[in-house]
Amino acid sequence: MKTTEAINFFADKDFTDIQGYNILIEDIWQIGVVDKEPSGPEEGVSHTITESDMEQPVAQALIGFFMYQIQSVLFPAIRVARVDAADGSQGIIE
Repeated sequence: MKTTEAINFFADKDFTDIQGYNILIEDIWQIGVVDKEPSGPEEGVSHTITESDMEQPVAQALIGFFMYQIQSVLFPAIRVARVDAADGSQGIIE
């Protein structure tokens, strides 16, 4: 799913946390990283993230952090914004 398709999905459809998380992770897996020294004159070397990269402790810590942020902050905010758009209110999470 392209990023624009994911945006439209979240804007238009009800979704469970698991569905939403899987859509975002699928999009993240398409990422490529360019390794380059900050002051180096040479072009960067492209590196596609692999499963072994994701198994590293630092990567696992980041994944855990983003899972929490996605499920506890992002998804509730999307849901409130959808309700606001539907009824014209300026919703407040209580």
